[in-house]
Amino acid sequence: MNANPRIGRLQPTVPDDKPSTDAEAIASVLAGDVDRFEVLVRRYHPAMLRTAMMRIGDRQVAEDVVQDSLLAAFRGLKSYDSNYSFRTWLWAILANESRRRYGRMKKSVATLPGGSNVEEISSRVDPQALVAAEQLERVLQLLDRLPEKQAEAIRLRFAGELKYREIASLLDCSLATAKNRVKAGLLAMGKMVQSEERGIGPVSGRAAKDQS
Repeated sequence: MNANPRIGRLQPTVPDDKPSTDAEAIASVLAGDVDRFEVLVRRYHPAMLRTAMMRIGDRQVAEDVVQDSLLAAFRGLKSYDSNYSFRTWLWAILANESRRRYGRMKKSVATLPGGSNVEEISSRVDPQALVAAEQLERVLQLLDRLPEKQAEAIRLRFAGELKYREIASLLDCSLATAKNRVKAGLLAMGKMVQSEERGIGPVSGRAAKDQS
């Protein structure tokens, strides 16, 4: 991979025969071996994409968010403080980029392509992809009804695969609070699903805000 931000896209390629730690890869990049940034791309790209997808819902936009986040990390690598977790630093960049892009998406008006109708579009959709998209949409709807602090903690824990101490550092809260946000959010989501299955209708996450 050529990690020069002026050439191509930062994407994971083949496995590395000599895996490096984050610190070793960063040191190599800062010493001039920019191709070693591939180690970090390969290591974190999948989880970053899952996290962005759970925030945005659109795979192409999520891909762009991850790409922009990795480029920002590459360009700002000299400012990274090695006293802190690189993954936490990287996820902070991803969170900022995701919020910015999601805010832009909410302001835009979604429209169908001219000359197309629902039947024509549906005929071009892979059924398996459609099921996956529907499941993701369901999760996004539930997360959207939670207090944002709880939703973000859940995204980081299950999509980003971050440890609770990393979540606490990223969200600037205690370890106990990070754990409680995840627990409270999951409980609230479970109650929403149960309520809808009983035909009670949508239940907001308002009651869970006291635990956020």
